Amino acid sequence: MGLVAVEDVKLDSYMNVGGYVLKTYFSNMMKIIVDRGLWNDLQQTMYLIALEAVNLGYVLPKDIKEVSNLFRRELSAFFINYGFVEKRKGFTSLEVFFDDIMNKKEEYNDV
Repeated sequence: MGLVAVEDVKLDSYMNVGGYVLKTYFSNMMKIIVDRGLWNDLQQTMYLIALEAVNLGYVLPKDIKEVSNLFRRELSAFFINYGFVEKRKGFTSLEVFFDDIMNKKEEYNDV
């Protein structure tokens, strides 16, 4: 991706589309992202996706479908890069964390 001048472009509307895509397609990942300390990386990635949309010439609201598809593809790549695997219209982690196991044990003990 080349250098983008965004003086006259507001990224808020692009980020709103990204937030909608995140909530719609990746809603089950939000707690995991926060718990594993990936929230800042996710935000940075979303801003880069918004800049890429501008760089590709997408204008909202006319190109909302293309922007949504771009966010969906790039967010999927983000999760795969961090070790998640796509499974049944969602993502799961193949890594088992000690904290996750202990939290499950505590949940079963509370029942």
